[in-house]
Amino acid sequence: MPLLEELADWVGVEMAKGKGKCHVNPVVIIEDLVRENIANKPDRQGKQKTRVVFVVDPITFGEFHKQKDRYVGICGNDPTIALPMMVKILAAISTEAIEAMYRDEQQEDHNEQ
Repeated sequence: MPLLEELADWVGVEMAKGKGKCHVNPVVIIEDLVRENIANKPDRQGKQKTRVVFVVDPITFGEFHKQKDRYVGICGNDPTIALPMMVKILAAISTEAIEAMYRDEQQEDHNEQ
């Protein structure tokens, strides 16, 4: 994913090619979007977002739903209890533990190549 400064360089190159009137997709600064999602302020109609969507590979998709269904089942088939519990468990994992897992994944990927 490019940095904003890299995008500015690209825009300069494309403008120099005479493409100033061409259409582009909207540009979103990811860090701003993350802050907005965390705040989840009500929109003009007073509604807050309630849907979580993310794209994963097929294996992770199945594993995620397997675990979600496990939590929901343990919690009396009540996702309003199970899903916040999953978030609490994710929040309880230390940054250091996540960083260590990430390093391990990087090492495994490197070893497979």
